[in-house]
Amino acid sequence: VTPTVPVTPTLPVTLTSPVTPPLAITPTGPAAAPALAPGAPPLNLNLNLELSLSLDPPWAAPGDGVTATVTARNPAAVPLPGLTLTTALPAGLLYVAQSGVGFAADPRRQELTWPAGDLHAGAVITGSFQARAQGLALGEMITDTVTATSPALAAAVTATSPALAAAVTAAATLEVVAP
Repeated sequence: VTPTVPVTPTLPVTLTSPVTPPLAITPTGPAAAPALAPGAPPLNLNLNLELSLSLDPPWAAPGDGVTATVTARNPAAVPLPGLTLTTALPAGLLYVAQSGVGFAADPRRQELTWPAGDLHAGAVITGSFQARAQGLALGEMITDTVTATSPALAAAVTATSPALAAAVTAAATLEVVAP
């Protein structure tokens, strides 16, 4: 008689994160699911967001206008709920009133916000606004940054590495030239 022993096959598991910027996930023992509020939907860490910001033209003389265009794309197979895009214009760029497409402005703070809502799987959204170069020296370089936040991005980051920022950013630089 030959005794039989039940064998459970095991496969190597590699954890990756498609969140941009990439999150470092290091297994340290048995996986534990993050705690969720009662009634909350299951946490899906398969999130991704591609974000870009461009300034056209990428140079301006003092007083010239530029168009800032922001594009957000969700290449993931799951929706990204509650997406908000924000930018605080740097000194030297002044928002042109009523020029925001998607964005609403707080002119006192030079801050623009776009509550884009849910970004469905595969969806792309584009918004823009106008700004004017003012009070800048010839050759000066200024950088505008747009930040995308979402409760889902925050949950994914919190569940994997609380030290990381729960946002995705993109930046564009404007060079001041002679008129």
